[in-house]
Amino acid sequence: MNFLKNIGSSLWRFTPLWRLYVAATLIIAGIISPLVYAPVPWLMLLAYFWLSFRPRRALAVPFDLAAALSLPLFYQPLFGGSLSPLLALPVLPLLDRDLRLSSSTYSIEKLNKPSRFHWHLTRPGLAVVLSLSGAAAVALAINGWTLLLSTGIIAVYLLVVANLVFKSVSGQPVAAMVVSRRVLAGNLEHIPVKLVNQSRLSGHLRLLSSQPWFFIQPERTVLSKPELELEATLTPPLSGPQSLECRAALVDPWGLLQFDFTLKLMGLVVTPRAKYAERIARQYLETSRGGNVEAMTSVAASSRRPSSRGIEFYGLRPYRPGDSMRTIDWKHTSKLRQMIVREFLDTGTESAVVAVNLSVPDEESQDKLVYDLITRSLTLAGENIPSALVAWNEDEVVRTTSLLDPRQAIIEALNLIDKVHVSPRSLRYLAAPDVGHLQSSMNRLRLSDYAPAQKLAELLQLEYKALGEAARQHPATRALSTVLAGVKGKPNIMLISAGGDDAVVAFNRIALERTGYHFVS
Repeated sequence: MNFLKNIGSSLWRFTPLWRLYVAATLIIAGIISPLVYAPVPWLMLLAYFWLSFRPRRALAVPFDLAAALSLPLFYQPLFGGSLSPLLALPVLPLLDRDLRLSSSTYSIEKLNKPSRFHWHLTRPGLAVVLSLSGAAAVALAINGWTLLLSTGIIAVYLLVVANLVFKSVSGQPVAAMVVSRRVLAGNLEHIPVKLVNQSRLSGHLRLLSSQPWFFIQPERTVLSKPELELEATLTPPLSGPQSLECRAALVDPWGLLQFDFTLKLMGLVVTPRAKYAERIARQYLETSRGGNVEAMTSVAASSRRPSSRGIEFYGLRPYRPGDSMRTIDWKHTSKLRQMIVREFLDTGTESAVVAVNLSVPDEESQDKLVYDLITRSLTLAGENIPSALVAWNEDEVVRTTSLLDPRQAIIEALNLIDKVHVSPRSLRYLAAPDVGHLQSSMNRLRLSDYAPAQKLAELLQLEYKALGEAARQHPATRALSTVLAGVKGKPNIMLISAGGDDAVVAFNRIALERTGYHFVS
């Protein structure tokens, strides 16, 4: 392959000479040809000049083929049928150059996952083969030995190219430096991937993801170096594969042959989000029990709580998972040989209610719901915000609490993990009712004096009442009412749900927001 590349590079240096040769032979052919055939070389010459001044790579290869087949025919009366085919030889360097240049513009077809490594002709390669086959068939039909020999010269060139390509690619042409990566389910990851060119071929490589949650950038590249680095972007699901593969295609530098194969990029160890969050929560509980550095300032007002967001300095305590790096007191950290953070006084009396629907449709949703529940509790604990917990499923109220300190709230959240259950939902053919849109539609229709609009408003009112009655009997409504009745003030409500109770949640949300409650999604 390197030998052919060196020969090609040497011949490319004389490209102006080969172009001049084609132009000169077409001019002479137009002069010496009989009047009936003279327009053909002149028209080819005009097309040649047009392509020279306005390059069209997609048309350059067809023109080179036409010139290589036509020039021997134009000069057959002058040189005879045995010598005139040699006039096609100086066109081959132009054909080689245009094939290489145009290969970068061809689209690599969508790839099917191959059962084993195999090759096939690309569309441009198939077009070249069919063109030569058609020319050979015509030559045999009319006993045109000059045309047949010209076709044979081009065919020999293509066979030499194909032979060198096959010798350069004896097995899988590209391999990845496979490493095992531990990733968090549902987390966006950007992972560098190193590829090694195992062939002696500097072709065009396209990689196509085999998973909808996995992408490779750039998708298409040139194998110009022994090694190259790409970036894999993935958001693995809980049931992700243990190894990440992609469909790959390598097109030779001339754009004639395509090699399809499967490329293994890396091994994956997908960590469930729920397990990760549970581990962080237990670490928080271990580091937050006892051994605290006593506060250096006492606070008399019970409504003032230590927090990382206040203004007035309150005291010091050991670092806990989730604490902001901005609150670290580096002076005391260096003295005590452990991470120490500063706390400030928060004069607010804010609190929160964590409301969670424990019914989920599948394991993926179960993992995400548990992760959201624990991380929300950790976030509230990091800000030292007291919170109440309310949990329900499709059938009953599972758990309600009063306002708890952050540590106890995390313990309650961990106790709910085993109570999250998968309940496959029936297939829904219609969209879930949009309570907000239904309400606004009724309000607009009532403003109209048009009788059909009033009738439609009445129908929508019946639907609204039916949805409201179902919401009032739902466990979520009873659970929220019980908890909010025992919490002073207007706590923020943090809703965690995998869906399935959209209408119920919408009714409660609209009703509670009217009375001053704020929902945090």
